[in-house]
Amino acid sequence: MVRRRLLWPIIGGACVVLLLIGCSTSPETVTLDSTPSETPEARSEVASPTPAPTESDVRPPLDLPAPLYVLSDWNGLPQVWQLATDGSFFPFTDVYHGVQAFDIAPGGEVLYLMSNGELWLTFADQTGAKHRRLYLSGGAVRTFEVGAGGRIVYVSEEGALWADNLLGILPQWLVGRPPDGAEISGLAISPDGAQVAYVVQTPDADCSTSGFSEADGIWVISTEGGTPRQLVRSRCQGGEGGSGSPVAFRSVPIWSPDSSRLLVPTSVAEGTYYGVLDLAEGTLRYPDPPTLLSGSAVWSRDGQAIIGTDSRFLAPDNLLWVDVATLEASLLLDGRALGTVAVEPHQMADGRIAFWMAEFDADDPTGLTYDLYLGTLSEGSFSFEQAVATELPRPWNVVWSDDESAAAMEVRQGANGEQVSGVALVSMTGQVTILEASRSPMWGPSISTQGNR
Repeated sequence: MVRRRLLWPIIGGACVVLLLIGCSTSPETVTLDSTPSETPEARSEVASPTPAPTESDVRPPLDLPAPLYVLSDWNGLPQVWQLATDGSFFPFTDVYHGVQAFDIAPGGEVLYLMSNGELWLTFADQTGAKHRRLYLSGGAVRTFEVGAGGRIVYVSEEGALWADNLLGILPQWLVGRPPDGAEISGLAISPDGAQVAYVVQTPDADCSTSGFSEADGIWVISTEGGTPRQLVRSRCQGGEGGSGSPVAFRSVPIWSPDSSRLLVPTSVAEGTYYGVLDLAEGTLRYPDPPTLLSGSAVWSRDGQAIIGTDSRFLAPDNLLWVDVATLEASLLLDGRALGTVAVEPHQMADGRIAFWMAEFDADDPTGLTYDLYLGTLSEGSFSFEQAVATELPRPWNVVWSDDESAAAMEVRQGANGEQVSGVALVSMTGQVTILEASRSPMWGPSISTQGNR
């Protein structure tokens, strides 16, 4: 293994670790088991607050399909940084209050939310990149997301849900602040941009005190307005006031590719597991046992299956294929039998399943290192092989480029008794680059897409 540490200038730069690693080609095959084992103010209103990029004279030999954006705390305040397609890594924003969150519009515009609640947008003209504040109804913004067609949905300072466009000139009030002290804590726009699912929860609510508000749970409403519909409600199962156990919906659900279903994280005393909610039928169903999908869960590309893992404390994870119609599960990998831990699955355009796997070590379960594998499901068996030997800590929040030639993810490593976050970039050609002091990776539009606009 070749290890190179490239130091970027401290002023306007970050530290990047580059690992060039070969690939393994030894295939393995397992037969499927249908019964898984148990288990201050901005400086200008219309201006470019970004300084001239400071680039290193030494750049990693990357061939990026698109620019990668991350949040980085390298200079103290969190800012959006860009890893450009030529390998240069530089601050994309330089705002006094720091950046709280950001998103990428379908046209490639970068929207970023400052910690004072201001939402800004970057756009390009003949003179270069410009940064413009969006003056949105409701005042400051708490959280936001941009969806298909450039539709922005956001929670305003007073706690109401609004929608607008990238110009900030078509405001649409969707729903007011929830009653009884509840709040809108998260939202997700459907892939077609027509609906938004949002989470309502009462801070510090639990079954040992006052229980849950009637508004607590997951709701959905059209992004053009209308009547909101509560899909599921948080509750105390078996009673309240200390006698019941919580069944709470506090996490943002995941839309199916056709916008007809939701993967719903369900929090109980023992942990979190996923159910499938059909919007047309209004039903929430779980596999048997309900805790089967208790690790991670994602949709297959056609939305007809769920690829996920179960999660057993200090024990290997199973990799599962769950049919959405029947919720019957097929076991792709039996972690207990193989002594492996599989995380963050993703189905590629060619049907193969990408996942990250480590060999379980009972003596050091937090020190596992993961490699990238590709597997094929065919005629009752699942064959897989190592694609890239990354030797990374556990990947989180994995995002793939549109052409699936690279994946970016958060990794967390211990340093001086603290967990330090970085973003790892893994190329299918075997290159691994780590952007230190970074998180929340997000791909911009690909080069080919930019050329077609």
